[in-house]
Amino acid sequence: MFDKLAFVVFLSSARDCNIDFYEAVEIIIHFNWDYCQSCVYLTYKVGDFTLFQEEFAGSLGVVSFRRVFFLKRGDLYADDEGFVIAKYNVCAANTPSFCFERFCFVTGELDACRVGFEDLVVEACASVYEGLHSFIVAGGGGDGNAFFVCYTFRMKEAIRDLVREAVPKGARDSVEVLVPDNPDHGHYSTNAAFVVAKIEKELPMEAAEKIKDQILKSKNDILANVMVVAPGFVNFWISDDALFDGLDGVLKKPEKFGEGDGGDKKTVMVEYFQPNIAKVLHVGHLRSAVIGDSVKRMLLSQGYKAVSDTHVGDWGTQFGILLFGYRQLSDVDQKKIEEDPFRYLNDLYAAENKKIDDDPDYREKGKEEFAKLERGDMENRKIWQWMVDVSMKKIEESAELLGLLEFDEHMNESVYEDDMPGITELLLKKKIATKGDDGAVYVDLEPQGLGWGVLIKSDGASTYLLRDLATFRHRMDHWKFWRNTYVVDERQAHHFRQLFAIVELLGWRKIDESVHISFGFMSLPEGKMSTRTGEIIPLQEIVDDMITRAREVIAEKNPDLKDADEVARQVALGALKYFDLSHHRKSNIVFDRERALSFEGNTGPYVQYTYARLRSILRKVEENKKTRKQEIAGDISLDDVERRLLVELLRFPDVIQEAIEGWAPNVVANYVFGLAQKANEFYHSHPVTQEKDEGVRAFRVALVEGVSVTLKNGLYLLGIEAPEEM
Repeated sequence: MFDKLAFVVFLSSARDCNIDFYEAVEIIIHFNWDYCQSCVYLTYKVGDFTLFQEEFAGSLGVVSFRRVFFLKRGDLYADDEGFVIAKYNVCAANTPSFCFERFCFVTGELDACRVGFEDLVVEACASVYEGLHSFIVAGGGGDGNAFFVCYTFRMKEAIRDLVREAVPKGARDSVEVLVPDNPDHGHYSTNAAFVVAKIEKELPMEAAEKIKDQILKSKNDILANVMVVAPGFVNFWISDDALFDGLDGVLKKPEKFGEGDGGDKKTVMVEYFQPNIAKVLHVGHLRSAVIGDSVKRMLLSQGYKAVSDTHVGDWGTQFGILLFGYRQLSDVDQKKIEEDPFRYLNDLYAAENKKIDDDPDYREKGKEEFAKLERGDMENRKIWQWMVDVSMKKIEESAELLGLLEFDEHMNESVYEDDMPGITELLLKKKIATKGDDGAVYVDLEPQGLGWGVLIKSDGASTYLLRDLATFRHRMDHWKFWRNTYVVDERQAHHFRQLFAIVELLGWRKIDESVHISFGFMSLPEGKMSTRTGEIIPLQEIVDDMITRAREVIAEKNPDLKDADEVARQVALGALKYFDLSHHRKSNIVFDRERALSFEGNTGPYVQYTYARLRSILRKVEENKKTRKQEIAGDISLDDVERRLLVELLRFPDVIQEAIEGWAPNVVANYVFGLAQKANEFYHSHPVTQEKDEGVRAFRVALVEGVSVTLKNGLYLLGIEAPEEM
């Protein structure tokens, strides 16, 4: 990813424009909105003039800067529907006169732009703006305007664009660019030749050669080599100059590396954690919490408006069971529960469920108590509200313990109590739902292969499905979301298919606008956990045990470490989260404490320790670590280890995008592990502080800085802290 800053000049009536643009203009690329929606990144205001994406789209379509890196200063492009149809080089033109309705020009980089947008003073921007505006007017360009724009360049997207331009239109949507498993097969590879061969009725190798020739004709600056290999893959190697440029971009704004604006501030609801009141949180709750937290972090990093909701469970028959059990207790026992309500209520719930196992009719008593609660029974309401109050305090403490991002909403199920009758009435009125002879209300989803979706039980109690419909409408009306996601275990898959189907029948939203981000079970070596049976280990106990173990490891490896207790906490939580997130979310996993805390292999502590080791190197370096491109490029020749590490570092933005597309934090986890491995290979084979050649030393310091920044940013997306020392 390369972050650059340029000047965009918009001429709204550039007729008979007698201007020598060669000294002022670099390029123009004009795309329609649909083509490059994911490629326009941000909006800036400088002084009295502002560029908004919406305004730009309304007047010009949209300008995409993805190919800025390939084009030479002085080239002028006009295009139609995103593809170049004419090229004019001002320097080579017979006369510097053009007669086009309107163009958008982008200047070459100014010296002041190298320090990044935030470091430019408004006065300097205004001065440059006034100069260019005068230049336009003096040349007879008519009305015009100018804006500062920052754009982001991603290697994978750039190569995909090159390939798409090199193939027929019918093949462009099917083009894929991948990272080969074998580094000998290039930094990137494409299947485009197989797609073209099928369309053009030719051999894949022939199609691959044509694609290669077209790409080489583009004379881009990003590729060092393009090679065709059997049976028809086209492989690409990134040039060292492009890699230096990329590293320079990382070091300009290290804390921003990996971020993007492709989300365009679209609202994505992320429901996760979902604890129940009066139940002790255990390690089984970890999956929803850490997966959801990571998904939210990734979405925020790419410019989405991610809105999180715990959706606390505080309504339903299970609370009727608790109410019935509580009301059977003596005054002495009720006072005892108040000493540690979370733990005792959890034990009470397990005991009541044991009675149900022994006598299934006992469950009816709980159902009766919940029905009374829904009808507004004052005594049940009072007891239930007390359970909610003490539980919410504990839930917030647990979220803080895990280091989760602050939730935007804590919308308990009971919040929607007053909304449910209206939704039931609406479903009946639209003849989507049916009321049975026993009073139950259900939706017949047999045509969709989903059975019956029960909304109201025969005893008048609401179901989880109806409560989720009320929740959905709140999110739709209040947040006007683009996507609505639920991080819930795979056992609820059928429920969410029913929910999404009913939502579509109501005409509220299409099925594909909601996503069930399902995950498998986490268990302990002793077996599965169950709040219902009381077979759990509280989350707090697991965290405390992990911190104790981490402290012991640190005392052995670095007994003089400052802030050892804080580092132990960071390592313990990092180990817990990473163990979960390094697995695919759909996998069933057995939590192994010793493996999770290991400083070797694919673990959180291994990645954290690699980061700390790199920071230790940088603390030894006296020079300014933010080395710029012109200081590190020079005559340096990269070897294979350095090049592989730098290429892997610059893949980070693409990795985040891939992880979001699959709602898969494990993609980021596996990436930071792979980067840490390559960093350790480099560390053991290449001297940094002891390197004699000043140019090589400066480059390696910059590389260490870039890798450490990337590891820290990657760990953050997983909700894991990166200790400076370990």
